[in-house]
Amino acid sequence: MTTAGLLTSLAADVIQVRVDLTQHAETYYFHDGHDDTSLAAMAGYAADLALQGQTSSRAEVRTAAAMLGRALDDLAVVLNRQFLRLKTDQAVAVLHAYAVDHDRGSRPAGN
Repeated sequence: MTTAGLLTSLAADVIQVRVDLTQHAETYYFHDGHDDTSLAAMAGYAADLALQGQTSSRAEVRTAAAMLGRALDDLAVVLNRQFLRLKTDQAVAVLHAYAVDHDRGSRPAGN
């Protein structure tokens, strides 16, 4: 798979998560037990990929990276509006809070 294809596929997956959270809000509270590979843990990395891709010399990579960035921005809006309720609309801050919230939620009480 090409870089553009990977970024486009990742954008589509992020869009699907946003749709799922919008239609089935309870999915926010479920953890699959793979904390280091969860969307909450990897969203910041995906945002970094989107930023790096936007500086590519290849137009298709820049386009795919912009799609991923927009998908993450839209996801951050849903996360913040429905779950986190931060006083910021900056996607990076929301995605970080999402990771912290899921990390905290995955540990047993008292840890």
